[in-house]
Amino acid sequence: DDRLVYVPTVVGRTLFTRKGGWDGIDLRLAPQAEFTEVVKHLKSMLPPTVKVRSFSELHEGLFQAMRMERLGSLAILSLIILVACFNLASTLVLVSYQKIREIGILRTLGTSAAGIQRIILTQGFMVGGVGLVAGFMLGLGLVFLQQRVGIFPLPEEIYFMNKVPMVLFPRDVVVVPLIAVSLIFVSAYLASRRAVLIQPKEAVHMEK
Repeated sequence: DDRLVYVPTVVGRTLFTRKGGWDGIDLRLAPQAEFTEVVKHLKSMLPPTVKVRSFSELHEGLFQAMRMERLGSLAILSLIILVACFNLASTLVLVSYQKIREIGILRTLGTSAAGIQRIILTQGFMVGGVGLVAGFMLGLGLVFLQQRVGIFPLPEEIYFMNKVPMVLFPRDVVVVPLIAVSLIFVSAYLASRRAVLIQPKEAVHMEK
């Protein structure tokens, strides 16, 4: 291709006469191979004078940048969820004030403040849960399609790969929904607190 040329050893020695030997040997593994195990095996069978380095060790700066990018992506995703939860909280507060007379009637009939809070919390989790499940399934679907089909391609001559790599880690699958659930709970709780601050008698006489 435009990066690699495969020639016999005799031809290579003729072309590169000033070299006394090979600069190195490049091994390319199958996608399902465990490169860490291959590196350990090569180190155990080769003399100590031979250096065996994996692709991640040769391009340590690139992999460090990708790790930092993962942390940055998690932070940005958390901020997006936070903005969505602010929207959820404002919506719940608005609905609570629209139904303030009904809330006042329920309080007058004997419903406790904790019961009103549970109603608003349930509504918050229903609204936020739909967005959480839909976004979670959409994200898993995109990762699955990228791994199987490669819907986001990359120029292989530049990045040494033909598609954007996407890998799901179990901790990410757990941490991101936990962050979303926590922020949904905080948003719904703050909205429910606003609803129970008004006294029942005032709520009954309040205009919508």
